[in-house]
Amino acid sequence: MDWPADRALPEDERAFREKFWVEIIRADDRPAADMPRRRQETIVEIALRRARALTQYVPRGDIDSAAIQSLRSDSLIVYPCICMYWQIDS
Repeated sequence: MDWPADRALPEDERAFREKFWVEIIRADDRPAADMPRRRQETIVEIALRRARALTQYVPRGDIDSAAIQSLRSDSLIVYPCICMYWQIDS
């Protein structure tokens, strides 16, 4: 997040959250393809699905793939680690 020297830091948690949402979640500085709105809707939908399922991960299903990739490239969401174990017969 940018903290210009000529501007004061957010004075309270609400102001900080708003700045975080606009700059990090929505990434309003990258408006192509209406991506800020799409990122916002996608992360909210993922959070709601996780809360309803009471789990860390939810299936992608019909969620906006481009918005998912954009959030993932900014390390805001991750895919679950799928570890494969190979059994070696002796």
